[in-house]
This record gives sequence, structure tokens and C-alpha cells, in this order.
Amino acid sequence: PAHWSEKKVKHLFRIHNGATPKSKQPNFWDGDINWITPDDLGSMEGFEIADTSRKITVEGYDSCGTSFARPGSIALSTRAPIGHLGIIRDAMCCNQGCRLLEPKIELDEWYFLFFFEAAVTEIQSYGQGSTFKELSNFSLSNVPVLLPPINEQIAISKFLQKELEFLSKLQQCMNVSVPLMNEYRRALFSDVVTGKIDVREYV
Repeated sequence: PAHWSEKKVKHLFRIHNGATPKSKQPNFWDGDINWITPDDLGSMEGFEIADTSRKITVEGYDSCGTSFARPGSIALSTRAPIGHLGIIRDAMCCNQGCRLLEPKIELDEWYFLFFFEAAVTEIQSYGQGSTFKELSNFSLSNVPVLLPPINEQIAISKFLQKELEFLSKLQQCMNVSVPLMNEYRRALFSDVVTGKIDVREYV
């Protein structure tokens, strides 16, 4: 739509890098700080992260270069593989296999989660490396995104959450194959977050 704007990730989000405390320091581990890894994102049911499989202590946090992002930020795995996504529901940090995208302005995190899900193939194309592909901070910061007005962001996310609920029930009832459903879901995300489907009735 003509009234939407195109921005880069760095214009809308503060990017938090991840890091790992030294593994041989027991006082750095088994604390109370949620520490996200690509495995956490890959094993999620749904899109919201309330807890992580491993946690670090305050000493562990202070010992490395990770940093907190506030609730409502988007976690993205940037290697092994690139493209797992989730919305954090508590202040969390991550390891070097992830980045946390903390909004700089008012925006709807669900819209951008669905946008990144729809654009995952393009995001993966920004990865570099010979042994395994990794998405650098610089490359991620320059990924282009579409920015509708905030009321339309909310309408899009409401529409897609309603559709996801319907698709989940459909899959349970009809035993539709997971790959086929994922392909349809991504196509739906793409059409809606790029404005090809009109969802203004949800505003």
C-alpha cells in the first residue's frame, strides 16, 4: 500500500548481541536470568518465550557481552539455523547464536514477528560464512521491513492470530501434513504483512 513506508531494521529496533559465560565457571550458571539459545527458539510451541532451558547468574551476565532486552522484544536465531523467532515475555538475554530486537518506537511486536516469519528466506540470504551461515549484526540491521501505521499493524496481527487458531483446529481435525500447513501459513503471512490482503475491518 502506498501509505506504508519502508525502513531498515536498525531504524526501528535496537539490536542486542548475545554472548556465553565461561562454561567452566560454575558460579556463572544455574541462576535466575533467562538466556536464550537457538535450541530454545527451535523447540518452542507457539511464538512466545516465557522461560529458557538454561539460565545464568548475575556474575555470569556481568562476565560476558550479552545484554537484556525488555519484554515484547523479538528473539531471532542468527546461526544454526537462521530464522527461528519468538517474542520474549520477560527481560531476557541470549547467546551468540541469537539477536534480540527491542523496539525503538511504538509498534506491534506480533506484526513484526509475522513479517520476519514471512521474510525468513530473504533474511537467510543475508547470512554469510563457509562452514555455516551466520547473520551478522550489520547485515541484520540493514534488512528492509515494511512499516504500516500502528493501527494497521494491530489489525494485521489480530487477523493472523485468528487465522492461526483456525489453521491449528483444521490441522487437528483433518490431520493435514505439517509441511503443507507450514507452507500455507508462510504464504498467508506474506500476503497479509505486505498488504495484499485487506484486513482493515480489524482496525
